[in-house]
Amino acid sequence: TETIEADVVVPSRTQPQRVLLFVRNPFEKTIRSVRINGKDWRQWDADREMVALPAGPRTLRVVVSYE
Repeated sequence: TETIEADVVVPSRTQPQRVLLFVRNPFEKTIRSVRINGKDWRQWDADREMVALPAGPRTLRVVVSYE
């Protein structure tokens, strides 16, 4: 399984309503799953190569796995 991992820091000074992370796929494969801070996450779109991150200021560990 190929993966991309990212640490994302959502700022506390301005609280966006929504944060989208676009993960460009270097593997020519489709996103199979996403985990945020070690938990399964379902708010992603494989066609757009996008993960909708949870709201609120914090540091997020994002792991995107490909088939």
